[in-house]
Amino acid sequence: MEFFEYIIMLMLSIIGIISIIKSAILVLCRDNSCRCKIVIPLDDSCENPETVIRNTAVSLEWSDKKRYSEILCVYQGNNEESKEICRRVCEDYPFTYYCDINNFQNSVFYSD
Repeated sequence: MEFFEYIIMLMLSIIGIISIIKSAILVLCRDNSCRCKIVIPLDDSCENPETVIRNTAVSLEWSDKKRYSEILCVYQGNNEESKEICRRVCEDYPFTYYCDINNFQNSVFYSD
């Protein structure tokens, strides 16, 4: 019976050592200077763009803010009412920006 207990203790020790090494490697390899932008593509088929933007903004507020820097709402449709809703909702959050599809490429590739 003692042999069985030693085998279990050895296996648990190996699993613990592997998880410690894995955690150390993940901490050392993390790039904290890289910040991502979240892009929300919206068009006329979206039934409630306000809810989509607000849910994404709330998720960003509760997530790791060091990883994500801002939210870009890209509207691709022709509905002026939906465009205005997107613009107004984006004004409610300081890290959320409205962007037309025409200006999207410039804002992503040429921003600071």
